[in-house]
Amino acid sequence: MILLLLTMIVGTYGTDKFAVTGTGCTTNGACFQSLNYPNDYGPSESCSITVQSVSAGETLSSAAFNTDSYDKLVVKDVEYSGTSGPSGVTVGVNDVFTWSGWSGGEIEQRSGFEVCLVGACLKTDGIQANAGACRCGTAACSLSTGLFCTSSTNTCRHAPCSVEDGSSVNSESCACGTSDCTSSSGLFCTSSINTCHQLSQLPVYKERTSGNCGDSGGEGKITSAAACEAGAAALGWSGTTADTQTYDLIPPGCFVSFSFGELSFNTDSPNYACSSYEKCLCTLTCPPGTYQDQLGQSECKACAPGTYQDEAGKNKCKSCGVGEYQDITGQSECKPCNAGEYQDQPGQSECKSCNAGEYQDEVGQIECIECGNGKYSLGGSKCVTKEKFKAAYSTQSAQSC
Repeated sequence: MILLLLTMIVGTYGTDKFAVTGTGCTTNGACFQSLNYPNDYGPSESCSITVQSVSAGETLSSAAFNTDSYDKLVVKDVEYSGTSGPSGVTVGVNDVFTWSGWSGGEIEQRSGFEVCLVGACLKTDGIQANAGACRCGTAACSLSTGLFCTSSTNTCRHAPCSVEDGSSVNSESCACGTSDCTSSSGLFCTSSINTCHQLSQLPVYKERTSGNCGDSGGEGKITSAAACEAGAAALGWSGTTADTQTYDLIPPGCFVSFSFGELSFNTDSPNYACSSYEKCLCTLTCPPGTYQDQLGQSECKACAPGTYQDEAGKNKCKSCGVGEYQDITGQSECKPCNAGEYQDQPGQSECKSCNAGEYQDEVGQIECIECGNGKYSLGGSKCVTKEKFKAAYSTQSAQSC
């Protein structure tokens, strides 16, 4: 009897509700996902998903769904594609679903899906977290979407980010204003502009009229309508209210259409190029030697003399250490002090010279060395005998150590 009870407990809470055959899907407790979710799935992927257990009141609901129209999830003879996934579908043990990507030619892979077999959320005011995946109105809450359910708006969220000013990374997925920060969108949160980013630098924005954001070094995609609006305001675009769309014949992400004169955020991921008629807005990664610590900027700042930055995408520069200096702006490294010089303070734009009676014959040092008995120096890289010193300098200037 005890063994049977333990088996029932483990079967309900300790194992996945689905079994997967094939490599195109994975399982996570009460949910199954396309491979690599929430990042794009690959071409021609497929799998079969079998229901292993169903509790009373549980239905199949989509926490997220975004596929190409040629890629199909089939549940009880119903095909799902695009952005419309199963919602409130009743299923039974041993029911089998299939996921298959089209293999007839090149298509766009997208972020895929997470579908969960869940009952209604017990906490639905958006203030308290649910213990696990659950149905929130017509939405499905999961670890990926967040377990804070507001059933009146069919919304699942994460807990608020603990760091909201973009200064340091959050340790886990969190709610950043109206955006959700995840490992995919970035765990740096700037809540004042509802923006999640991968880098500690605050967002820098750049216009683009060819290609797509993210296909060249230093540029990235804007990941939410709120961040799109913030970027448009930073660049002084006339429209700063983004219309959210899901369409494959417009550029992905944030762009402005001069045909209609409106700002748009496309949640789809088509390979549709930016142009002078549909100008895109990208984020710019500050290169080494630069940084950005202010909101609403369209370019990066150069590191000041005495500082450097050897990494890209940072919100501040580093101070040169002792024994080194930097006298030029926008540098990715510092210089060692020359022989005959030293620097005992960090963050300096020049080195100090050794005093009379001292020397330093190595580079990058924090102090000078006193000359030994019978040796002389006016400061420099070495001490000499009195005879050699007299030959080079006036005896009135000689300093004995």
